[in-house]
Amino acid sequence: MSRLLPIYKKVGFQHFTGFIDPSGKIVVEPQYIRTTDSDDGWIVANLTTDEQKERVFILNPKGEISSELFGIDAAWSFSEGISHGYKSEGDCNCVLFNKEGEIIHEFERGVGVFESSRENKILLCRSNQIDGGYHLAFFDTQKLKMATDFSYEDFVSSFYEGLAVVYDIDATITSYFVNHQFDVFETIPCLLNEKKSKFNQGIAPVREKKRKKRYESVDFFINKKGKKAFDLDFKEAFPCNGGFASVIFLDRDYGIINSLGEIIYKTSRYHLGNYFYNKIGSCYDPSSKKYGIIDVQGNILSPLDFDFINVGSNFIIGNKNNKAYYIQTNGEIIHPLYI
Repeated sequence: MSRLLPIYKKVGFQHFTGFIDPSGKIVVEPQYIRTTDSDDGWIVANLTTDEQKERVFILNPKGEISSELFGIDAAWSFSEGISHGYKSEGDCNCVLFNKEGEIIHEFERGVGVFESSRENKILLCRSNQIDGGYHLAFFDTQKLKMATDFSYEDFVSSFYEGLAVVYDIDATITSYFVNHQFDVFETIPCLLNEKKSKFNQGIAPVREKKRKKRYESVDFFINKKGKKAFDLDFKEAFPCNGGFASVIFLDRDYGIINSLGEIIYKTSRYHLGNYFYNKIGSCYDPSSKKYGIIDVQGNILSPLDFDFINVGSNFIIGNKNNKAYYIQTNGEIIHPLYI
């Protein structure tokens, strides 16, 4: 864990947000009424003044005020040094701004950002000006112009290792990958999932297409050639992260495989979390109905005494007795989420 972590304080009906460092030291006292996450290190934070006016600031990775945003009400997280928000006056158009708080692009009315995460300076936008609904397109944040027209009618994901999912709503007619040139990436017949079919370490989980009933189908991984990556099928498979993926085998055992398809760990005792970060994830013991922390080798790292555990890319949150805490990998409490 290296980024600032949000903490909260409730005063009446209002929740205020502050931040701690990974050691649990309070860096920013809870005072902001809204903040974005700190995945890119930089944070957009809204503060209410004594005059009940709202001011918007950009915080650097240390939690210090770097600049102030003027004329923007709502803003989203930074990614690749760029965030987006909406102007508070005029047509309330969507705009892009940098870490200095400078507006670098203003979209036409009716065009907004669909998803803030991006790869290779490509941003996903949407327009509600076409046929009474919204259509999707890609925007080049380096050239500050549209990279495609609004030709995508259903869901489109962000790029992961150069490929994005174009996903038909019912996933029965069309679901496919496009590359950075927006050409279709050919694969063997399969169904893609906008949340799970993300390439990492050169593989991505997909679902078999040939069965009539979706629940009868199996998951497998494909490679960057569009072929089956290895001869293993799963009841359910999740994206690889750091070379390891959480899976549920056809016999309903849980386990971990690596990006080569080698089984690293298999268990009939524990249920494993869907995502492992930095080689650690959560495990659930059905007999005690408690959670703990486990590594990809199957080593239990913490006591199995939590009511729930959420492992993220830069945090671990454990719940006990209706209270949530940031915890270390051994289960020791770093700091409560609410103070």
